Amino acid sequence: MPPADTDASFLAPAVLDGDSVFATNGNGSLYRWAEAGCGAATCAPTLSATVDVPVSPTTTYSQAPAAVSGMLFVAARRAVTGTNHVFAVALAEADLHSVKTWDVGATTLGAALASVSVASGVVYVPTGARVVGLHPPQCIPSRH
Repeated sequence: MPPADTDASFLAPAVLDGDSVFATNGNGSLYRWAEAGCGAATCAPTLSATVDVPVSPTTTYSQAPAAVSGMLFVAARRAVTGTNHVFAVALAEADLHSVKTWDVGATTLGAALASVSVASGVVYVPTGARVVGLHPPQCIPSRH
């Protein structure tokens, strides 16, 4: 079980899918909790994965994941040769392993709480200057 996070706040809305709750933290991590709780007043997450890895560490990451058919999609920053790029990241809900990433380019994340959304099989990634629509191949969450 991952330790409780004390480095940053939860700045984006949580997402409920089936029996799990998912939320990102300002430190760039994505967490999963059991929807039914743990029997205590507060619960530690049952899984975590680091998704936002910008050039300079931050505590202001505020992207909500989108949940679709056992997959989570989230926008995140990744350092590419010393420059922040925005990536769309697909993760398996079951264990939060990364299934696929798409480099959207050297740009910033969308303003405020503009987060990834999915409609009719298209993943929409808001950036500082535009919204990018991705037509991902069907992602099947499996371990490699």
